[in-house]
Amino acid sequence: MAMEDAQESLVPLLQKTLLSSIDPAVGFQTLFDFVDSVFFFAKDRKGRILFANHQLVRHYGFERSEDMIGKTDFDFLPRSLAQKYRWDDERVVRNKEPLVRQVELFLDDKGVPDWFFTTKFPLMSNDGKAIGVMGVIQKFDRSHPKFFEDKKLSSIISYLDEHYLDSIHPSELAAISGMSSRKLQRVFKSKLGTTPRDMLMKLRVLKACDHLRLTDRSLSSIAMDCGFYDQSAFSRQFKKHIGLTPRQYRAGY
Repeated sequence: MAMEDAQESLVPLLQKTLLSSIDPAVGFQTLFDFVDSVFFFAKDRKGRILFANHQLVRHYGFERSEDMIGKTDFDFLPRSLAQKYRWDDERVVRNKEPLVRQVELFLDDKGVPDWFFTTKFPLMSNDGKAIGVMGVIQKFDRSHPKFFEDKKLSSIISYLDEHYLDSIHPSELAAISGMSSRKLQRVFKSKLGTTPRDMLMKLRVLKACDHLRLTDRSLSSIAMDCGFYDQSAFSRQFKKHIGLTPRQYRAGY
């Protein structure tokens, strides 16, 4: 037991020794250029991008990482969406605590949305101050066993996807999952950083994006066909998740 304790106490010292000896030019962040389906970024306290891997650079339509350095989310994202990401960054820096695997919708440079997990950690200085934020954005793949070892949760996601037009009561989802409504809410929040209702809204918005890009149908018609009870609710939820009104999104993409 004493040997195990000594080994455990030695680990942090070995890590600190290694980190303090590394040449800053080595650039661990370049490893993320070779990891498929993962976007990496690091920002300073002002939200300026310091590092971005090739996948993230291309996702936003740039050719080189240098084209993104020094810019903020406000330079290439809808303002309200950029503001949402900024608030998340500030919370991570302020609390010095990570945000882990938040499910969000991201747009590429063509306006096509898709599901992603976002994880953010504070960047800490040697004197214990939070000096920025770093994070990874991973494709949200419901078939990936790493994400959905919990079969009950996976079944709920599939049910929401198939019934996004319906008015779904929490008790209905609880019955399907075999959990109480309260426990289901907790599981959703801990695994996905969201709630079943918010996930349902994201699904409806995702469907609406296709209609807005690919058809010239009226907003009221799209709203009804995507499960919103009126155009006002549609516009409100769409802007919350995409950062643009439906009209702005259609005009831009």
